Amino acid sequence: MLKKIYFMMIALCMSTVAMAQVTTSSLNGKVTDASNGEALAGAIIKAVHVPTGTSYGISANTKGQYTIQGMRPGGPYQVTISYIGKESKTFQIKSLALGESYEISAQLADNSKMRLPRFNLIPASSRSNIVSS
Repeated sequence: MLKKIYFMMIALCMSTVAMAQVTTSSLNGKVTDASNGEALAGAIIKAVHVPTGTSYGISANTKGQYTIQGMRPGGPYQVTISYIGKESKTFQIKSLALGESYEISAQLADNSKMRLPRFNLIPASSRSNIVSS
C-alpha cells in the first residue's frame, strides 16, 4: 500500500512539472521619438511569423513599452514598428528560441514625406448653395 501512495505522489509531481513547461516565446521593447527621446504611446508593433503568416500585434503603453507574449518559437519573423507622422521601421528576427524574450527597441524619426490632406470647411449656413453632381 505504501508503494502505491509513493508511486502516486511521484506521478503527481511529474505531471505538475510537465504542465509548467514553457511552449512559447515573447517580444518586448520600447518605442521613442528620435528627436527628443520621448515615449511614443500608442505606437503599433506588428510581428509576422513568415513561414505561417501568423500575425501578432500590440500598441505601446504610455511609457512607450510593449510586450507580445505567446509567440510561436522559430522564425523568421518580420517586425514592423509604426506611429502616425513617423517613419516606420522594420526588423528581421531569424528565430525565437523557446521561452526566449527577444528585445527590439526603436527610435522613430519624423516622416517629412507624410502630408495630411487639406479640407475646406464650409459653414452650415452656406450648405444650401452646394450643388452635387
